[in-house]
Amino acid sequence: MADFLSLPVQLVPSTGSPTQAVGDALVIPVWESGAPSSLETSVDAATDGLLSKLRESKELTGKLYEATTLHVPGKLGSRILLTIGCGPREKWDTGRAFRCAATAAKALAGRTRLKINWAWGDVLSGEAVTQAVAG
Repeated sequence: MADFLSLPVQLVPSTGSPTQAVGDALVIPVWESGAPSSLETSVDAATDGLLSKLRESKELTGKLYEATTLHVPGKLGSRILLTIGCGPREKWDTGRAFRCAATAAKALAGRTRLKINWAWGDVLSGEAVTQAVAG
């Protein structure tokens, strides 16, 4: 069996439709308060309202550094959806952005994932995500 730590992992900033981005995992930010972002709304629609249902049941809150891994085969271009809680939007800063990206990396680290799509365009650039994940 190959050592998965030696396999090349692609961290791909999602530039097209995140719901169609093909890969092992799609990582999206979710906010604790306020209306859901347009990204969250589009992913929610693609997963038949899964995110709304989880929010209603308080299983998904958007609290800072909350990582929720969801298996969504056939619903998105990626088979796994990872939501990362970003806390209140009004407290967002660069430090939180880097720690949220690191939280995502830690949540995905236990399994072989060769292509990870990061749909964080409005909260953290692709280059910054790569730097945060790589340390």
